[in-house]
Amino acid sequence: MTYQPAFPAALQPAALTLLEAMAASELAPVHQGFKVTVQGELLSAPARLYCSPGDLRALIEQATGDHRTLALCLGTRHWNGYVREECLRQLGATDRPWAAPFLVQLLGEYVIELVEVIAAATRRRRSKT
Repeated sequence: MTYQPAFPAALQPAALTLLEAMAASELAPVHQGFKVTVQGELLSAPARLYCSPGDLRALIEQATGDHRTLALCLGTRHWNGYVREECLRQLGATDRPWAAPFLVQLLGEYVIELVEVIAAATRRRRSKT
């Protein structure tokens, strides 16, 4: 099924802009990933993004605030496991509710290094509270 993007209203314009920029270097079609409701709003993420790693990194570097966090979240859906891990490490222990589904999705993947990064970030967050 073709990906149908949906994000919380405050993020939808930024998400569509990011996805459009990534589509310029797509190597394969994007398929539907997971759908969840976050604070009463639909969030729909791609199964995988097949854009150029360099283009994704450039988008992340140019973004700030929630736009950067969103770009990193989308980066966790990248086809390359090393890129997913890189984005995850930069995300850290974000407190944005709409970022949580992207992190939880990584727990079900076969790349143990991703799970280890999430576990370490969770421990750091707990020790701060």
